[in-house]
Amino acid sequence: MVLTRSQAAKQKAHQSPEAHRPSKHAATADAQPGGGTAQPSQPLADKLLNVHSGMGSKASKLSRLRTGPCSHPITSLPGSPAVSPGPGTREFTIAAVQQQAQQAELGQALAAVAAAQAGAGATEGEQQPAAEASSVEKRQPEGEEAAAGGLQAAAIGEQATASDPAAPVGMPAEHPAAPQQQAQPPAPQPRPEKLLKRLPDKAVPCDKLPDGPEPVVVDVEYVASQDLQPVADSAAAVAAVVPALEAAEWVEAVKAINLLRQLVVHHPEACAPQLNTLMPLLLKSVRSLRSSVCKTAIMAVADVYTTYGDLLLPHTDVGGQLKPTTSLLAQMLLKCSSNDKKFVIEEAQRAMQVMVDSLSAGEALRLLLPYADLHKNPKVRGKAGGAVAAAVGRMQPRDVLAFGHPRLLKVAGKLVTDNTPDARDSAKKVIGLLKAAFADPAVEAQLAVEVPAPAAPAEGEEAPKQPTKWEAYCQASLSVSAALAVLKASSE
Repeated sequence: MVLTRSQAAKQKAHQSPEAHRPSKHAATADAQPGGGTAQPSQPLADKLLNVHSGMGSKASKLSRLRTGPCSHPITSLPGSPAVSPGPGTREFTIAAVQQQAQQAELGQALAAVAAAQAGAGATEGEQQPAAEASSVEKRQPEGEEAAAGGLQAAAIGEQATASDPAAPVGMPAEHPAAPQQQAQPPAPQPRPEKLLKRLPDKAVPCDKLPDGPEPVVVDVEYVASQDLQPVADSAAAVAAVVPALEAAEWVEAVKAINLLRQLVVHHPEACAPQLNTLMPLLLKSVRSLRSSVCKTAIMAVADVYTTYGDLLLPHTDVGGQLKPTTSLLAQMLLKCSSNDKKFVIEEAQRAMQVMVDSLSAGEALRLLLPYADLHKNPKVRGKAGGAVAAAVGRMQPRDVLAFGHPRLLKVAGKLVTDNTPDARDSAKKVIGLLKAAFADPAVEAQLAVEVPAPAAPAEGEEAPKQPTKWEAYCQASLSVSAALAVLKASSE
């Protein structure tokens, strides 16, 4: 009798005298909290060494993966062990599945052809007359034989598919199927070059020419004031000049401005009642973008201020800096400091000088000081500073004191540190004029400047220099930086 390993171990344990002795470990293991005894554990030798018992459901899933249809064999999966297909195992790939579908379609097509042939034979046999029954009987077996041949071919195809799925229908199993070639992607086609439009070899006549009359060349003559001639009928000329200044054609506007200059120079009494109407129209011409109209209007402004003087004060700065489009003074300063054509700038500077000389010095300073002190454009501040210097130069020391010597000194102290050369140069001129006016005994006495006593020098140091009245006046009227700049400019 042949014993297994476990049976031999059990028999040896029963025969040993130590088998009846209780073990500490056994007593501890058999003790239960409820007072019962636990079931004896199965020896390791009695356990079946079965791989599938430990894997559980994983083994069944693995077996289904190996035998069930899938797109890729298990051997192609990464990390899986190499498994060689057995005799009953079928390999499933994309090419094999496609080939099986082709074989099934081919078998169905052969069966359909055989059935069609059999049906055609039966139909012909029914349509023949009874006299040809013998021939029908001969044809019917032929149709039956064709149908049998089709069914036999279909059966052969199914057997070939069952025996070798990779082999096509009608081909023996010993001939392996030709490998299926993968479809190559189409080669990229070069993009066609974008050709430019070909120029014509010959000149093509073009009929698309601009319509309208040809432009007329106009020569504008700028007549000086001394060359202007009087008019025959001043009343009719004054009535005609107002609508003529509003003309849209710039040539007519230039003629109207020259007519206004003739009336202002030779017939001022006829134009004086119409100044409220004529000055806004003249300002509109000054703002014109046509350089010929602008220059002629600026020449008319100089003639008007030369003739009427202070009568034009209400029309000089209408709106001030807040409304520069309605202020003739603001427009003249902008024209003097603009980047317009050179002959327009030169004419504007001459007219500006005429305006300042025609108005009283005090009134001119009242209009010019806000532009020199507060305007945002540095070029305008420079031109206004030059006009202020010209107005101060026409004033006597007492007139300067009456207008406000400290006010003029503060504006000059601000302009002397301006970033525009014109403003600095004009400020230096004004400072020199103010210092000369301060030297007048009447002005000095009126200002009543007190010179502070110098501080006592420390031991071993020289006594500080006592400031002059001009220096003390500048230090008392201006800030420290402005006072230093004014004293430096006045000492040059």
